[in-house]
Amino acid sequence: MASTQNDPEKGQDPTTELVREGTRDTLSCTDHSTKPNLLHFLRRVNDGIESLAGFEARGITRVPPEERMPPSRLADLQVFLLWFGANISANNMTTGLFGPLIFGLGFKDSVICAIIGCLLGSASTGYMAMWGPASGNRTMVVLRCFMGYWPSKLPCILNIVLLVGYITLNFIITGQILSAVGSGEMSIAVGIVVAALVCWVVAVFGMFVFHTYER
Repeated sequence: MASTQNDPEKGQDPTTELVREGTRDTLSCTDHSTKPNLLHFLRRVNDGIESLAGFEARGITRVPPEERMPPSRLADLQVFLLWFGANISANNMTTGLFGPLIFGLGFKDSVICAIIGCLLGSASTGYMAMWGPASGNRTMVVLRCFMGYWPSKLPCILNIVLLVGYITLNFIITGQILSAVGSGEMSIAVGIVVAALVCWVVAVFGMFVFHTYER
């Protein structure tokens, strides 16, 4: 009789199943009760920070279709102004001076070289950016579809190195510009701190702040 009840092909004793389920529940409750509360505390703190108005909390999470902005001419113009403003930053303006100062080029030749270089450099980036509105993912995430999960980490690392150097130069040059505009009353160090705080506000509270400024 016992062999019949324990035979998996003929079914098991319901009492045995209840005992096993009760054992699982007991073990599960015991495991949860012994977990440290640090993880739950950090999760509550994270939820509280993300609940702040305008806080950028999405990260690399995919944007669902219902939250995407509909395409329009105004949105295209806004994107153009966004990237136009980003590419006339202090760092890029300084790079444009290399033509006449280092290579001995005239103003017209320097402008032509800058335009051609910008078009060539933006071609691949523009193609990759087209996949963003279609998939709802950021460009670094879209790379996984083209290169795979692990190979795509190399461009991401190179992008981090590039941005660290790019932003550092921007802070230094912006601090020098603010110091020069203020007739020396503001030191370069204070100008760097002001530029860093402005970038911090945009990074923390999302692109909405930057889009509002661009308007």
